[in-house]
Formats: sequence, structure tokens, C-alpha cells
Amino acid sequence: MFAAVTVLGACGGSSRTHTQSFSPAPSNSSSAMSSTPSSSLSPSPTSSFSTPKVPPAAQPAVDSYTALYTLIGADDRDPAHADLGKLNKYLTGQALATIVNGYISMKRAGLAYRGTAPTPRLRVAAVGSGSTVVVLANCPKIVTTDPLQQYNVKTGVALPPKSLNPPPPYLQALTMRLDGGHWKLSNIAVDSSKTCAA
Repeated sequence: MFAAVTVLGACGGSSRTHTQSFSPAPSNSSSAMSSTPSSSLSPSPTSSFSTPKVPPAAQPAVDSYTALYTLIGADDRDPAHADLGKLNKYLTGQALATIVNGYISMKRAGLAYRGTAPTPRLRVAAVGSGSTVVVLANCPKIVTTDPLQQYNVKTGVALPPKSLNPPPPYLQALTMRLDGGHWKLSNIAVDSSKTCAA
């Protein structure tokens, strides 16, 4: 799920800054267009990216987000077998509920993602007092070769991408909280009012 919000996801229309899941919610599989069955394609690995060097107080939060991105990238490719319990290590609050519910919906609908996920471009936007909250800003770089797409696992049919105006990527505010000694993503706010640039 995340591999995409990350990035492509955003509500269309006139929405502006809003909170949403790591990746777009599953689309209606009945509106899919034909494509090559997945059995003939090997999924591309999730894009790797370097962990940026940030102030020492924020580095553990960035490291945790990086680990979460890798985990969600793998789960996006096989939601039916995702170990949702592992998400508790990296997610809390609204972000945990949204992402778990998204995977449950994808499993029920028989959907998954394939292709190359957007590459995070992170910077520290704020470090809260007491160093228990860090807000990261992310303007993900969307790939043009083999881009991430959602598809029906049983048929291999790709779902048509949503036409969004303005087009992604959108700036994300990622709130990381120190929870039980672990840095966890608690909220994602996406500004879909304009395309972001790194």
C-alpha cells in the first residue's frame, strides 16, 4: 500500500491538504483494463534509496521510516500473505489503522502492486521538544520506467491509473513519534493542491 502513496495516492478533485494512508486504497477491479498476466512478469524489487544524514536527534526516526518503507514495499507485492503484526513495530495510531485496513481491503479484492516504487526524498521538517516527535517531509520521485501499478492478482489485469490534477508527486508530512522506545509513523498528511519538487 505504501509503495504507492507514497505516493501516488491522493484524493482527486478539489482536495487540498489531507490525511491519508501510505498508499492509495484499492481501486474497483471491475474497471480494470487488459494487461499481461502477472505469471509472465517478475515483479521489480522496491526501489532502494539512501538514508539521508540528518541531525542526530532525528536519525533514529529516519532509520525507522526507511525500514518501514522497505517492509511495506514487500507487503504491497503480496498483501494476501502480509504479516500485519510486523507493522506494529513501525506504525501507531491513525497510520497503523489505515494501513492495516488497506491491506485487508486489498486481500479481499485480490489486488497487489507491481513495478518500481517511487523513491523517497526525505528531509527533516521539525524536531519536537524533548525529541519525541520528528516530522519528515517527503517529495517522492516517481519513476517513468516500469512505474508502480495496482493489478488483479488472479487475472494479472492492471487497474487504470487515476488521472489526478495537479499530477503527483505531492509533498507528504510524515509524523514520527517515539512510542515505547521505538520510532513509529503515526500520521501522514499529503498536500495534493500542487505538485512538489525536491
